[in-house]
Amino acid sequence: MSFALAAVGYGLPALFGGAGFLVAGLTVAALGIGAIFVTAFTASLGDAEPAEAGLRSAIVNTFHELGGAAGVAVLSSVAGTALVVARPAADAFSGAFTVGAAAALASGLAAALVVPRARRLPTDARPMH
Repeated sequence: MSFALAAVGYGLPALFGGAGFLVAGLTVAALGIGAIFVTAFTASLGDAEPAEAGLRSAIVNTFHELGGAAGVAVLSSVAGTALVVARPAADAFSGAFTVGAAAALASGLAAALVVPRARRLPTDARPMH
């Protein structure tokens, strides 16, 4: 659901021009991306033993930073053509938003296929740490 929200957010400025759609789209995308991070941390640390919780947290944080850097690199490369114009309009970056929306959809599909469903233990069966 969060990836779909991010895709919709990126899709708004990709499909519709104007600063209003740009601000609305980035706001919606930010809500989806924020929820993705919370879900990633929860999925990673939800069943971690104390001895491996630090390692899992470090892995999620590392990929958070690397993913952000890679996303900026790819999207700014796609948007680079609009940057050569003296005064680019808000809709000049639609290619970058299209790539962002496609990446969010592809990531959501990959997550649906790869990430296992959560299994909840009854409260009385959970181990005490």
